[in-house]
Amino acid sequence: AVLENRRLMLNQTAEGIINRDPSIWMAQGEAAAKDIVQWFGWLTAPTEFQKPERTEPVNALKEELQREGITNVVVLGTGGSGLGIRTYAQTFKKDNLRVVDLEDPQEIRDVMKWVDEKGWDKTVFVVSSKSWGTTETRNQEAIFREVLAKKIGADNVTQHFVAITDEGKMEPGEEASFRAVFINNRKTDAAQGLEIGGRYSSDSFFSMVPAELAGIPHDRLLKDAENEYNSFVAEKGEYIGVKIGESLDRFRKAGRNKVTFILSEGIEPFGPWAQQLGNESIGKKEDSVVFVTGEGFSEGM
Repeated sequence: AVLENRRLMLNQTAEGIINRDPSIWMAQGEAAAKDIVQWFGWLTAPTEFQKPERTEPVNALKEELQREGITNVVVLGTGGSGLGIRTYAQTFKKDNLRVVDLEDPQEIRDVMKWVDEKGWDKTVFVVSSKSWGTTETRNQEAIFREVLAKKIGADNVTQHFVAITDEGKMEPGEEASFRAVFINNRKTDAAQGLEIGGRYSSDSFFSMVPAELAGIPHDRLLKDAENEYNSFVAEKGEYIGVKIGESLDRFRKAGRNKVTFILSEGIEPFGPWAQQLGNESIGKKEDSVVFVTGEGFSEGM
């Protein structure tokens, strides 16, 4: 009976997530529950961003840049806007892509030195900001625009800048200062359940654009993610992700509130990303699980 009740609970939870049912989040309060499900667009983003209207503009830009010899990519994006693409760059060991997510002077100097070596005329800067008002990201943009103007001439700067944001965030006429602008969330997307939060945006333009420009097979990643979502829909409570979540909850209730990721060689960069996702999503309450990474097994294990 206990086992059957557990299976029923897990199936109900899975169905609630799939159907974006706020009732399964009511422990957070009614307002919070409704807000949570509004941001579940990441569930179906892999399918959405394989549509031609999403992929064709990215592929067209990639071909244009390649013809012009622009093969290096610098992503300017703080927090969620840079999390996924940084992980992809490290995992696929791409030496033609860098991410700037801080205003740390040394980080900016290091990236500038890198661009000096790669060539300013051979580099495109991708400004990623969901709100288009993130101070750090816009400051980074201003810094690199100023330096680029000195390096290749002010008249050529626009052709080396690409923007990713949501619809309605830019000021009128601002798009003209970018070679291309990719609208990640359109105003109609929210009504269709496609709203995506920043740290869950890796299956959208925020990772897709810089990944494709740098030669990372993001199309394959999207297909794999779509297949994984289909497995979740088919398996519901038996899906591995649901089982892991339920196990974490049982451990938390037993007083074990720390989760350590020990990853196989080759996918180590996933650790910091998963750590950030977990801690930002559920790690802000006193009785939450805390995610850590970078640790190994104790001696004798």
